[in-house]
Amino acid sequence: MATSHRRDRSHRGPDGLTKDQRYYRSKRQKKKKEPSQPPSEISLARVEGNDLMLGHALGMGVSWPYSPIDQSTYPEMCRFSIIFKLVSKWALKWGGMENWGDELQAGYEHARDDRTEDDWYDDVWTHAHNGRALQNRLSELRGILPTEQHIIRELYRREVEASILLAKGITIIEIRVPMFYNLCSVNPRGISPLPPSSDLEWDD
Repeated sequence: MATSHRRDRSHRGPDGLTKDQRYYRSKRQKKKKEPSQPPSEISLARVEGNDLMLGHALGMGVSWPYSPIDQSTYPEMCRFSIIFKLVSKWALKWGGMENWGDELQAGYEHARDDRTEDDWYDDVWTHAHNGRALQNRLSELRGILPTEQHIIRELYRREVEASILLAKGITIIEIRVPMFYNLCSVNPRGISPLPPSSDLEWDD
């Protein structure tokens, strides 16, 4: 593959910074200008109030673990069912988490060829940020719980399942993305195929 059209990302401009350094500095400056807001509020601010209506608005048809959910009796279960479905939807990006390793690598190389790395970085890191926001939502579960032991056990099981899924996905992004940049810095011709995400970051 021809590499003459690629930009040398290690080149320093008049300000003494590389392109990546300028990019992350501008991101930090932009973040400082934004109003202070807890991470969990940024992308999921609507997961409050009438969660049942929100679920139907998102086309998620909330019906777990009983149908219909009595929101006045079990507000916590209704709220959690919304969060769990948001977690499932989050994990489906890029063709599903089992494909994230290959899809992230292909996306990075495509963006590098098209000189659209900044947009690609924004998309990937925003997705990781949204995953952390969902983690915060899981940690904030509150309200009246059902009295039935089997329902409480199911709630606990699904909360653990969602927490593991989010941690795995965020780990894949945080390990893979810097790795792509570092490997391309050493080998401008591209990245050799890497091990599957499940082998590299997580031991099931």
